Amino acid sequence: SNVASALRSVTSKDLQDATGLRGINLYGAMSVVGAVVLLPVSLAVEGAKLPAAFAAAPAGMAAKGITLFGATVPFLAYLFVGSMLFHLYNQTSYQALGE
Repeated sequence: SNVASALRSVTSKDLQDATGLRGINLYGAMSVVGAVVLLPVSLAVEGAKLPAAFAAAPAGMAAKGITLFGATVPFLAYLFVGSMLFHLYNQTSYQALGE
């Protein structure tokens, strides 16, 4: 994970010079390209396991006492909030990179 993050940062710096994209535009482009490349691969490798994992997740969260800001919420709400926080973190870092 740390190696991939470092490589992404180095690649981003190189792509800024090569494409002329800066900050948030570069983040958007890299996100779209990454999704297009990795989504088919991840669905091919893990796709058959997704329905069972989504069905088992709420019970697993309840058994471990996992809450979202102190409240018990459905698994998809937990997944959405986690995804949004990750996205906002990366968006902020790319905005800082562009300045």
